[in-house]
Amino acid sequence: MKTTSIFSFLLSFCVSMSLPARPTSMAYTQQCVHEQLTSQSWEGRPGTVWQFDLNGSLLQLEPERQQFLIGQWKVAQSEAGLMLEIDLGDGQVYRCWANDCNWTRLHLTTDSSQALEISALPAKTTYQEELIGEWQEGVHVTNSTFTFAADGSYQKRLGSTDGDTTVASGHWVISHDGSTLLLYRHEGQVEAYELKYLKFDELVLRAYHPGASDCYLNKL
Repeated sequence: MKTTSIFSFLLSFCVSMSLPARPTSMAYTQQCVHEQLTSQSWEGRPGTVWQFDLNGSLLQLEPERQQFLIGQWKVAQSEAGLMLEIDLGDGQVYRCWANDCNWTRLHLTTDSSQALEISALPAKTTYQEELIGEWQEGVHVTNSTFTFAADGSYQKRLGSTDGDTTVASGHWVISHDGSTLLLYRHEGQVEAYELKYLKFDELVLRAYHPGASDCYLNKL
């Protein structure tokens, strides 16, 4: 009887050692995956910066071409684990197992075996505090004033001899690599600006539109 008990114990021990370790933390929850994706900027296809947001949108920023595209992403739960799915809008859905991610480099594939690798970009955090305040564009009779608040909200006002008029409002985000200012309007639109220069009382932006020129703003 004693020999049988010892044998059973050894058998169960060997079986348990052969199985993959079961996660004991929250590492593979959907919330954790969301945080890992949205807390970094990523280098997607060559020359692009990817920014994931918590609403399931993926901004694909292309500074050289002065344009950006909007895709979609989601994390799907299955018995096998968490699957990250990314739709770039080109008819292909790229996937990878979130359980296997190290969150510095993601290897994505499609059903037709097309491969795509994205890498996390170094973060820059100093811009956040420097942007907070009121900035004015132009010195003419009519000019634009942006107010960026510490709580992430913003307002854009047009000034004239008749007074100021608010023309846009929402919340602002600087991409984690410090390259882009994103303005999410309450109406649902997204505006993207290349953050060309930000220092003390001078701000230089360029809209992600082909042919756009630099926009110079001074801090009030």
